[in-house]
Amino acid sequence: MAEVARRLPRAAASPVAQRRRSLVVRLLSNQRVVVGSVVLLVTFAVALLADVLAPYEPNAQILAERLAGPSLAHPFGQDHLGRDVLSRAIYGARVSLGVGFSSVAITIVIGTIIGVAAGYFGRWTDSVLMRFVDVFISIPVFMLLLTVVAIYGSNVGLLIAFIGISAFPGAARIVRAEVLSLMPRDFILAARVVGASPLRIMARHLVPNLMPVIIVSATLRVGAAILTEAGLSYFGLGVPPPAPTWGGMVADGRTFLDVAWWVSTFPGLALLVVVIATNLVGDGLRDVFDPRRAHLT
Repeated sequence: MAEVARRLPRAAASPVAQRRRSLVVRLLSNQRVVVGSVVLLVTFAVALLADVLAPYEPNAQILAERLAGPSLAHPFGQDHLGRDVLSRAIYGARVSLGVGFSSVAITIVIGTIIGVAAGYFGRWTDSVLMRFVDVFISIPVFMLLLTVVAIYGSNVGLLIAFIGISAFPGAARIVRAEVLSLMPRDFILAARVVGASPLRIMARHLVPNLMPVIIVSATLRVGAAILTEAGLSYFGLGVPPPAPTWGGMVADGRTFLDVAWWVSTFPGLALLVVVIATNLVGDGLRDVFDPRRAHLT
């Protein structure tokens, strides 16, 4: 009997363990997830180890060697101030990845709160929250950013907050739609019958079942956030110089494309590879969490 008692918990937990193993197998068998994750992990490692990997200080100037082409000493060449492009691209990964992932975290948190509340309570709560989302979408984001920068100046924290807040309407709509599809389910109705509070139902039943949608949405939005930071830096509205960012480096080199293509090309390629990698992971995760899509790709 003791032996049987010891085996019962394992038997009860086996379906959960099987689902976890099945999820891991699907993740590892999806080439887009694997390739994109490897690229992102390498990029994260490079960003974290920038102090070790960068051959030069990112802002060290050698004016006598300005716009020098790629060489053994400077594999990516030097910019208009003689700074090493490789070192600046390595340090720029910190800013681009930091801004991208941090801003998406803000987007997902705000979008999830609004989407869950709108989908769960419905009626006037849904109408008020969704009209607020519609009004926010109608605001010219670029003009709003110009106003904010003019008043408060440009810094990393402000950039992260702005990108994160400006993108929440899309996340809120996706979460709301998923909540509406979950509300008629038996486990939600059962929780209401036993008298569970709305906060408990949302935290214990809705949000866990929303995680696949939230994860996929967040992954797909990281690339867009990185591109937004790069675009803002390109127009001088991003992280203030001399801090290296991929968008800022592309902007610095646009004047010298005909004589020094490397100044813009290498940070632009880094930006392209990372954005493609995040989109690969997002598309792959969407297929993993919704196996029906795998037959359509």
